[in-house]
Amino acid sequence: MRLVNLQQQLATFAAAANAARPVVRVKTGVPVATRLESDCPELHHAWNAIYRIIFVFMSQHNAVVVAGHAICAEIADLWNEDSWILLPFQRGEVPFYIEHIEAGVRAAAAADPDALLIFTGGCSRPEAGPWSEAQSYYWIADRLDWFGHPEVRRRAITEEFARDSYENLLYSICRAREYTGAYPQHVAFVSWEFKRERFDLHRQSILWPASRFTYLGPNNPPAIDQAVEAETRNRAAYVADPYSSSPAFRAKREVRNPFRRTAGYLQVCPELTALVMHEGPAHYEWPLPWTDSNPAKTAPIPPAASD
Repeated sequence: MRLVNLQQQLATFAAAANAARPVVRVKTGVPVATRLESDCPELHHAWNAIYRIIFVFMSQHNAVVVAGHAICAEIADLWNEDSWILLPFQRGEVPFYIEHIEAGVRAAAAADPDALLIFTGGCSRPEAGPWSEAQSYYWIADRLDWFGHPEVRRRAITEEFARDSYENLLYSICRAREYTGAYPQHVAFVSWEFKRERFDLHRQSILWPASRFTYLGPNNPPAIDQAVEAETRNRAAYVADPYSSSPAFRAKREVRNPFRRTAGYLQVCPELTALVMHEGPAHYEWPLPWTDSNPAKTAPIPPAASD
């Protein structure tokens, strides 16, 4: 086995592919052409003549997730509220969003220098065009030079399909799996402090262990009384419908997906199909990659889509 430094150019990968070595490994999801004999038993890899493309990923790492709340359309003028696409109740919240971004960067850089930083949030507003909450948060961090930690840039990515808080958590875990090849060992999640209990509900719904979850609530919005009142209703709705499967939740997600984008995470996380398809209201109870397996239980096979 020969390790290839990520800073090397693609020419190095091409040379390695033609070297007389069986495997070339890198510490990320970078495709590497690897020369193998034609009788290789690993038939799940794509072949091209005598070469195949193989993905070899970094070892399991922790993930720091920052939930997006709005879209900044003009990164160059990010402190100006008029540069953001905001709902009426979000006026006055822009500095608080930036504090969320900073908290995520600092948690990834200072607390866990090997953590993967994920900004999550989809293309939720038609006025913004196909520009996601996650993208705008990423470029805000970049514009602010990663709050004095520019080294975080190399391990910061976006998750651009989540349409609600449940998907913010679950899809970010899937995105970590997609990028690194493994589910994270630990998840630190950054959002409003007043949403702490809601995200613990989401954690329980997907059976993510409490010992592997940290919630970071750096602040609350200026209109906290109004926010808490609304959150009481929202949390009650998730208690009754933990997988947000009701018509009301579905309608909200439709509104937040004006460009009709579809997440493809089940292609890289097929073992989560039963969980993603689960509608509740009873909690999902079958083994997952991050739970202690129980041989006595087998996840149900989702019904085939009707023609």
